[in-house]
Amino acid sequence: MRHVQASCAGASRELAVTGALPESFGVFGFSKLMQALSGSGGVSDAGAEPIVVNDRYIYRSDDGEFCLWHVRAPPTWIIGSTGDVGSRAGFMVVEDAAPLPERITATWMVFDEGVWTAAPRIKIVADEGIKMLLAA
Repeated sequence: MRHVQASCAGASRELAVTGALPESFGVFGFSKLMQALSGSGGVSDAGAEPIVVNDRYIYRSDDGEFCLWHVRAPPTWIIGSTGDVGSRAGFMVVEDAAPLPERITATWMVFDEGVWTAAPRIKIVADEGIKMLLAA
C-alpha cells in the first residue's frame, strides 16, 4: 500500500477533460471527472476511501457512466464505460506511465467511427487548472 500512496501523492480529487475531439465524435457527455470513492460513489462521503485500480486512482463522471483508469503493460490511461474499469476497453486511450492523469504528456487516441484517431489537443487538467481556466 505504501507504493500506491507514494505514486498517488498529490492527486487531485477533481479533473477536467479539455481540448477538442474530432468533429464527428459527437457529444462527449462529460468534461469533469471526480475521484471515485468506496461506498456510494459520491465524492463527499465521510470516511470513504479513493478507489485504486492498478496502483492508480480511478475517476468517475458526474453521472457515473464513464471512468478514467490506468492499466499496465503497456502503461495506458483509458476513458470508457464504468463497467469496463480495469480492462483495456474504452473510447479514449493514451499510452503513458504518468502516476497521475494530470501529468499525462503523450497524445490521446479517440475511437471515432471505427478508427483510432489522434487527439493531440485533449488534456487532463487538475482542479487548480480548472479554476484558472474559468478565471481566464
